[in-house]
Amino acid sequence: MSCSTAAQSETAIEHQTKLCQAYAEAKGWSVTRCSVDDGCSGLSASRPGLDPMLAVAKRTSPPFRE
Repeated sequence: MSCSTAAQSETAIEHQTKLCQAYAEAKGWSVTRCSVDDGCSGLSASRPGLDPMLAVAKRTSPPFRE
């Protein structure tokens, strides 16, 4: 969703988070942290929530395999 639309409200972000958590639960995965970039464009490669998440992903072995 675009941050420039009313759809990117806190409620929309909470809904997206719940959908992602439900997906992980359905796969049997545990959600250990959640990264949110509300108010930031998805077009930017550097975002306050994305940068730390990528850093963790680069230094941590994935605990699961599909």
